[in-house]
Amino acid sequence: MKKFTYLIISFLLVSCSSNELKKTIILSKASPNYVNWLMDSNFNIVNAYDCNNLDSLLLLADGIVLTGGEDINPLMYGDSLNLLLCEAMDFRRDTIEKKLFDFALSKQIPFVGICRGMQMMNVAHGGTLYGDIPTELGDSVVHRNNGEVMHDILVTCKNLDYVNMIFDSDATAINIAKKIYRYFVSSKISTEIETDIIAPLADTLINNDYKISLAIKQLLKSEHFYDMDDSNSTDEIIGSVLKSPFEMLTQTMSFFEIERPNYLTDADDHYNRWYRNTVRYVITSMAGMPIFYPDSVAGYPAYYQEPGYSRNWFNGATLIARYKQPEILLTGNRILLSGNNGGVQLDFVKYVKKSLVFSDPYDSQALVDDLIYYLFPEPPLADRVQYFLDIFLDGLTQINWWDEWNKYILTGDDSNVKLPLETLFKAVLTSQEYGLK
Repeated sequence: MKKFTYLIISFLLVSCSSNELKKTIILSKASPNYVNWLMDSNFNIVNAYDCNNLDSLLLLADGIVLTGGEDINPLMYGDSLNLLLCEAMDFRRDTIEKKLFDFALSKQIPFVGICRGMQMMNVAHGGTLYGDIPTELGDSVVHRNNGEVMHDILVTCKNLDYVNMIFDSDATAINIAKKIYRYFVSSKISTEIETDIIAPLADTLINNDYKISLAIKQLLKSEHFYDMDDSNSTDEIIGSVLKSPFEMLTQTMSFFEIERPNYLTDADDHYNRWYRNTVRYVITSMAGMPIFYPDSVAGYPAYYQEPGYSRNWFNGATLIARYKQPEILLTGNRILLSGNNGGVQLDFVKYVKKSLVFSDPYDSQALVDDLIYYLFPEPPLADRVQYFLDIFLDGLTQINWWDEWNKYILTGDDSNVKLPLETLFKAVLTSQEYGLK
């Protein structure tokens, strides 16, 4: 027992020190197929079948998978007639999976059953099974595919009455309209907004078979979206929503024309080094948005959790990764993890030189003005503009900058303009203004 306790403590210490985001997934009985399917740097995968102290193991569980396998003992669902028809049974496994199911249900831990695992979920919850399909149902149900136990499954909803009941309710359209509004405009929805904005959006959804794009276009074309429908300066909505880490990345990539590796000719850099290892593991997961893996079916807390909503993107745990985005793009490296971005890198000096965004790169004031004009949701106050200009010049005069930029244009040597431009880039992209939409 002491040895097992020591192993558990060691496991926890190693997990916490190596990656605080790691989740522990318990497999009822592991096999190479299941391990390979779940293999991920964010997961610790544990085989419950090989564990001698299941109670201690369950304390680590973030998710449970009841895997496929042999027949369940018919006695578990009160059927003694099919004992002889069932193939090899594993009583130890039946006991383990029943305990895993009961624990997951009581603690509301995410769990999924695959093939036999789905059957066990049914049995553990008091259901019954056909002990042997060919014997009891003949060939009306063919469970195996040419002798293979693995087969495709098509999930459909044939109960259209249930679907229609949901979408016939005005509350469904109103709820979707509110989600659209909170995503694009603000988390604050007053009675006036409910009447003047949400209700018309809901009507558009109902009258157009729930075509989301039409409701979004209606909102984005409205005066309200641009805060031009009243003169009240106390209810500003522009810049009232924090961008998600992924929104910040995609806006930056698009605006600065940062190229990604070709997914056909350079698939490893495109999918593995860039999207998997940099975007997924660093830029999104470490910033509180594990892409494709929200903590619950409700999605990411920033989209639904009151009262903070989008403010949930910004906290002590996510701050570093959020602020490292500019450095990741400038250096071409992941910064917070080892490795490179697969060739994804911004040469900001060349961008300033060729881009039509900048009216006059020789003029330091114009250069700063042009950059923040395009990137900020609203023009900043004069002292904020001066703040960015001071960071950019860092003691240089505007004449000094003109000389340095002119030398770069004449010689191609960017050594004296690279640092101030990249410093400005990082300052603007980590500013509170750029983080808002």
